[in-house]
Amino acid sequence: MNLVLSLTEQCNLRCSYCYYRESQSARSLVMSDDVLRQSIQFAYEMSLAHKQNNFNITFFGGEPLLCKEAILKGVEFAKQLNAENVRLRFAVNTNGTLLDSPTLDYFQKENFRIFLSLDGPQDVHDSARRFPNGKGSFNTIQPFLSGLSKMDSVILRVISRKYLNGLADSIRFIHSLGFKNISTATDFD
Repeated sequence: MNLVLSLTEQCNLRCSYCYYRESQSARSLVMSDDVLRQSIQFAYEMSLAHKQNNFNITFFGGEPLLCKEAILKGVEFAKQLNAENVRLRFAVNTNGTLLDSPTLDYFQKENFRIFLSLDGPQDVHDSARRFPNGKGSFNTIQPFLSGLSKMDSVILRVISRKYLNGLADSIRFIHSLGFKNISTATDFD
């Protein structure tokens, strides 16, 4: 069973190809603790009813690390709920800008699969993945890239018209950092 929990609509970046780019400042919904618990319980019960051996929870957003407490609560609740010894697995989709060492340690301890948004070297990444003030986000995530590659993280790379010709170079760059899993999505303008 796979459960994707969209913890928040909010994001701390304003990526040029984000489909919420124009409306981001108006987005404010955040999942309540009650909905979080009910969602996990319902999906867990469905996985048992369908005799599933695996129960996967992905924390998604917006930027889910804006809701770190909800991630912690969700993991603990799922672990408490798991009396049937179903294999629990956790994942998070993140732009990486809110990572810190304690969070990475926690993700490693709980065996999280991390899906990190990274478009390539700094100039490519920063051309689209910017903070609201226009500053690029590469330098914010760069200190964690080595640790993330050792955790077998998956890179989510957006292919945009502007950097289509440099796609192979970006993939080589990401691979040179030690990442083995790269997924792409297309910016349809």
